[in-house]
Amino acid sequence: MLRRSFIIFKGVGEKRERDLWNAGFMDWNELQPEITRFNSDAGEEIERAEAKYRQRDAAYFASLLRPCERWRLLSDFRDETAFIDVELDGANRYSRPAMVGIMRNGRYTCLVSGVDLDRDELSRRLHGAKLLVCYNGQRHDIHFLHLILPRIENGFAVIDLLPVCRKLGLNGGLKRVERLAGIERERFVELAAGRNAVRYWKEWKRTGRKAFLNILMRYNREDTCNLEPLAREAERMMLSKMTEGI
Repeated sequence: MLRRSFIIFKGVGEKRERDLWNAGFMDWNELQPEITRFNSDAGEEIERAEAKYRQRDAAYFASLLRPCERWRLLSDFRDETAFIDVELDGANRYSRPAMVGIMRNGRYTCLVSGVDLDRDELSRRLHGAKLLVCYNGQRHDIHFLHLILPRIENGFAVIDLLPVCRKLGLNGGLKRVERLAGIERERFVELAAGRNAVRYWKEWKRTGRKAFLNILMRYNREDTCNLEPLAREAERMMLSKMTEGI
């Protein structure tokens, strides 16, 4: 999808992009000389885009797209994507990450504060990733991950599914949006944890009982792993909406 995303070039908005698709243009390299009619720098911009694409520089393309349009990166960087979710140790602005869930290429990892959640381990788990996918992550996950790995966004493209889903009319928190998208959760975990996540963490720290930690880890696993089908469904819906009638 990225190579047919012409809105990364100056002078091209969603309407003009759709007009170009209707005219049969489906790749950057096909745009010249058409695009130079309204963008005299198009040749240089396309050349730069080609170079950045070869370098697998997802962050460059993310910088050219509004947050609600960054889903366009998913298919081109699918094997270099990390889905990420953070559970906190409290419910205020002084809270810190208690648990970080990461899923890459179908494999889930949970890093726990006081066990293995530190800068070196987080860096190792994210090594080679180009995209970080989250839900409400710009305000939550990425914000709090700065406490462990400062400037975590450097070198990554962040796809926050919240603005993407809102553009599709899927509004609300992650659990509600999952239901709207047809994604089911394990009922026991949803009922047992949910709003009690912080309490379970505090009980684990107070008592050392693994049962509390295990429930929280199961909850985080669903938060993290459900991001992948949600991203796929949002991508499918966006493509269907944008290409209707073409």
